[in-house]
Amino acid sequence: DQSDFLMGKAKKSARESMVIYLTSELFGAKWRNWKILLKELDADYAIKKIAYPSIYNLIIDPKEEEPEKFYLDDTWVDTPLWKVIEEHQASMEKDSGAPDA
Repeated sequence: DQSDFLMGKAKKSARESMVIYLTSELFGAKWRNWKILLKELDADYAIKKIAYPSIYNLIIDPKEEEPEKFYLDDTWVDTPLWKVIEEHQASMEKDSGAPDA
């Protein structure tokens, strides 16, 4: 429930993570100040899969200009980022949405 945050009664969101979609494609996830992107847009704005996910530290790179290519000190962040995606996918399997109209 984000009501208090959205109404200005809480300074901080109750949510630590969120999944990112572009159209109907699962594009990535954000957890705290970290973001993982599983796909990218090409020059024509078409969604394409990438061989390795891009990981961003949003405190160091808030404009997401350069993915963490050599983040050996931060490899631990893979676990919570993938957990967000896995939990989301599991919830989608349990409840895929509204029935066909």
